Amino acid sequence: MAFMLATVELEDGKLGEFNEIVPHIVEGVEAHGWRLVGAWTTVVGPLHEVFDLWEVADANANAIGAGLEAARQDPEFARWAARMSEVAEHEELRLLAEMPSAVDRSR
Repeated sequence: MAFMLATVELEDGKLGEFNEIVPHIVEGVEAHGWRLVGAWTTVVGPLHEVFDLWEVADANANAIGAGLEAARQDPEFARWAARMSEVAEHEELRLLAEMPSAVDRSR
């Protein structure tokens, strides 16, 4: 298992619209192997920033792209994804690898 962190910088005042769009995006990509672990927004720090943590089955960047491309073939997903570009200034995806030696889970 691998994780992907999506960081989205929203246009000012667009958090409500973002929250309306996200369930449709989640439905589309979860149908193609992603799983939303959690989502957060900043309370202190840059305003209008959202973080989504996704679990992906394969750490291969091509597999992640294939899942997105498959979701885009669904007209309903494509409609909501187009709306996302109206509320997001910038989006960045980072593929994360777990560091088991850094976390002692026995405590």
